[in-house]
Order: sequence, then C-alpha cells, then structure tokens
Amino acid sequence: MGRAWERWAGSGGRRIAASFDRIERYVGSMRRLWTHRDIDAPAPVVWQLLCDLERWPDWGPSVRSASLDGHTLSLGATGTVTTAVGVALSFTITEFEANTAWAWKVAGLPATAHSEESLGADRCRARFGVPLAVAPYLAICALALRRINELATVDPSAPERGQTAGPDTLENQAT
Repeated sequence: MGRAWERWAGSGGRRIAASFDRIERYVGSMRRLWTHRDIDAPAPVVWQLLCDLERWPDWGPSVRSASLDGHTLSLGATGTVTTAVGVALSFTITEFEANTAWAWKVAGLPATAHSEESLGADRCRARFGVPLAVAPYLAICALALRRINELATVDPSAPERGQTAGPDTLENQAT
C-alpha cells in the first residue's frame, strides 16, 4: 500500500486523502509520483473525459478553460490552458499513447501525466502522475479523480453513460 497524506480542500473544509502508488516511469521516461482511482465505468468513457478539453474544467480543480491549436489531442499538440485564477499558459503534449495515456508540459515545465486502463467491461483505473518536485499536487489530483468518477458514473451527459452508480465511498476515494 502506498503512502498517504491529507489536505483540506474546498470551501466546505472537506478532507481529501491523497495516496500515491509508487515512484515509477509509467508513461514515458520521466519519474513521477502516481495516484489512482478505480471507476465503475468503461475505460473509453474515462478516456473521453481525459481528452475532451471542454470537460477539463468539470474535473480539473486548477483549470478554468483549455483550447487546442489544432483539432486533436495527440503527441506534439499545443494549446492554451487557463488556470482557475485566470492565468493563460501554453501547453504541449509530450507523451501520448492512444486510448491509454498522455502527459504534457505547461509553460515549458513537465506537468501531470494522465492514464486509464480497463479493469473489465464496465470498470477502469484512472491514474495521475506528477513530477517529484510537485508531489503536494497529488492532493489536487485526488480531487480531480473523484470528479472524474462522478462524471463517468453519475453525470447523464457523460459520453456513453446515463446510468447512476452507487454512492461514493471513502474506500473508493482513497484508492
């Protein structure tokens, strides 16, 4: 089992447990600290949420908006992400494995890696990895994973979904 720490987040003062699996090179060659969440939704639904820039603000606490310079999120794609506090930053997709994983640089600095893997027809694992230097950002990633879970399992507008799932449990949040 990985290490864990807690942070207070949001105006409601809810405690968010952020655990990390291990330090590994899961995507590409950069060493990252990873956290994950198992989600009761098909992997393509979660992949769509991870790649749809219009949905990034729905699950990304640090994202107000995002746009691509081209049409497709792919290796080498560039764009702009506007942070929650209104700062617009350029980004480049530095690692990309179709239907599996992508990572990026924001403002020229290595940032979060995102991945999903199928655990069966209606279940998958979403993972976020951060450079070691920004390990505390895993608390934000844990919140993002919780939001992705909610969008993929409860939100009727989520692609290929429309069914509701059971309530979110603390055990599911921490994994």
